[in-house]
Amino acid sequence: MENIKLYDFEEARSCFLKKIEKKLANLLEESTLNNFEDSGLYDQKAKKEIEQTTNQFCEYLKQKCKEQNLDEKNESKSPHQIFWEEYLANLLIYNGLDLKKDKRDGAPDFYFNVKEDNNRERKIHIEAKAPECGINQNTIRPVPEITGKKEDNNGENFGHGIAQPEKVALRFTSIIEDTIEKQIRGTFQKSSAVSEDDYIVLAINGHEVVDKWEGIWPEKPIGHHLVNYALSNRSGNTLLDIKTKIIFEEQGELKKYNGEKIRNDYFLRDDTPIHGIIYSNVSKDNCLYKSELVYIQNPNKENLSKYFKFLKKLDLNTLVL
Repeated sequence: MENIKLYDFEEARSCFLKKIEKKLANLLEESTLNNFEDSGLYDQKAKKEIEQTTNQFCEYLKQKCKEQNLDEKNESKSPHQIFWEEYLANLLIYNGLDLKKDKRDGAPDFYFNVKEDNNRERKIHIEAKAPECGINQNTIRPVPEITGKKEDNNGENFGHGIAQPEKVALRFTSIIEDTIEKQIRGTFQKSSAVSEDDYIVLAINGHEVVDKWEGIWPEKPIGHHLVNYALSNRSGNTLLDIKTKIIFEEQGELKKYNGEKIRNDYFLRDDTPIHGIIYSNVSKDNCLYKSELVYIQNPNKENLSKYFKFLKKLDLNTLVL
């Protein structure tokens, strides 16, 4: 790490950003002297320098997790999933949470202890998820350029010129359902890592999902995809995005390509065992810049937002598309 002295998460990020700025300044001076800016060599070299420095920052995050005994040894997880866990762990520790990891098989990714007003101690478990674009017919493909011509707008995510965001919503609803049914009500209980008195927060990284779709949802608050289409089942409305002039038809229920129904009203039901959701679109591409994270409280559960004061809050009842 070239003997860079790193103190904490934000100082580390600032340190690596300054390193990039210095490298790009030197590269710009070199390009002026050697007259290769117009040939595109400057852009290529600048991209390489940014990637190298970003990778160094990610290695720093990994090393800090190892020091705190929070590192992930599951090699079956995707690189983006592992990055999300390491980024999240560093951020939570930086903001004062005494994060720990239960090494038993079937346990959530992290937990920390809290003392309630009656001096009772309880655990808040955090399970991190980074859904991908899906497979086969359920996959999300890059959105084609919108020309107004029907023949140009009938791609996999289009039907008769109307954009249908159910495939985006399916990525979120599927990951929530799998976490509840296969883990919270499955492996978590079998491992005895989570007791009935514990709280569970799901940390979702939506970068791999919304990165293929957000181009036609400009200037919207982060996490609105999740709230409107996976948690609150805002159905029966036809919405018009003023900027793009595209109609979005909200779905009363979501179906996979094979016809399997997926519920999308998780925060409207009393039996959802998730107390809240941390949401972010951070990725290796943008992690050196301040990426917004939000906290969404399940209105039917104990309010845990006081433990996540450093995160922006999204109100389930007032946020609309």
